[in-house]
Amino acid sequence: MSDIKKILHIFPESMFINDYFNFIDNNFSSIIHDLIIINIGGNGKTTKLDDKFSKLYNVKYISTFKLSDVLILNKYLKNSASYDNIIFHSLYLNYLLLALLLNLKVVRKATLTLWGGQDVGPFKVPETKRKYLIFGWFYEKIRKIVIKEFKYIGAIKKYNYDRVKSLYNVKGKYKDCKYVFKTFIAYNHIKKNNFTNIQISNSGSSFNMTLESLEILKKYKNENIRIFCPLSYGDTDYIIKVIDKGKEIFGKKFIPLTKQMSFDNFSKLLSYMDIFIHNSSEQIGLGSVLINIFHKNKVYLNSKGILYFDLIKDDYHIYKIEDICKQDFNDFTKYDIEFGEKNKIKAKGILENEGTKEIWDDIFFNKIDK
Repeated sequence: MSDIKKILHIFPESMFINDYFNFIDNNFSSIIHDLIIINIGGNGKTTKLDDKFSKLYNVKYISTFKLSDVLILNKYLKNSASYDNIIFHSLYLNYLLLALLLNLKVVRKATLTLWGGQDVGPFKVPETKRKYLIFGWFYEKIRKIVIKEFKYIGAIKKYNYDRVKSLYNVKGKYKDCKYVFKTFIAYNHIKKNNFTNIQISNSGSSFNMTLESLEILKKYKNENIRIFCPLSYGDTDYIIKVIDKGKEIFGKKFIPLTKQMSFDNFSKLLSYMDIFIHNSSEQIGLGSVLINIFHKNKVYLNSKGILYFDLIKDDYHIYKIEDICKQDFNDFTKYDIEFGEKNKIKAKGILENEGTKEIWDDIFFNKIDK
């Protein structure tokens, strides 16, 4: 294993990017790490690495929304012989996927880690973007060619790998994969009764059906609640609609979170929540779900969604959004403490960092055949 010298990471912007590379610095500092960090929000505001890591690593920032950046990624892949391994941290690539299509020989030596959303299912064009249907069709055709070629595919749960394998006939072998959550365990506040704090969704994606969630909660608008809604990335037009609707219904009780938060601050915020409403039928926001579960918050999911199906299969106690229409406010907020404790133990097993070094040691040291 000591002969591996250099790894290329293709990493989409994320609130836990700095925690991940802090982990890399602490455990794999003998390896040279080159980073391509990708803006996926379309607003040009990419999550930046801390200065410490910018000095340690060769970092390049590109965007999924710039066709010209395909040439930049293509150049890196053409020079792949200089790397001992290449890790694609999810496949949120948009135009950049063309670079992989042009370098399938490199893909056949690389590892893909699945993050959920479009990583674990067919690409879908949101209702708000129907004019791009032909693009979505073409994009999915490329995905079918590319995904099956990866040498290894990592996932936090093997059923995500199995789902992708059945959809895309993948050839790559399965790898356990989990990311580092540095500070989540530090926040474990006793819930206070001044307000019922509710989180809705995890982003501004229209796939979260946040507008529908606001309508569902409308009957509680006169209760002592606060609604927190993360909207730092996603569909800009949809985000505006969500903010307008939230303020129209709930006034000052609706609190849109439009600025990207560090993972540390986000985890701290979630520790003060009481309820999490996540209405997506896609596998989006698993991290937010698990952190809410860890903090013993009551979680409502769309019972027709992938996340609900997977978590119920893993024996979590999850509530159905569809049941809210039949609940008064007392039923809506009431949560069995025993269920909360059992949920927390299961979520902690995924979120805690035990075994993470061994997992990434296994991923990194599958050497590329040059």
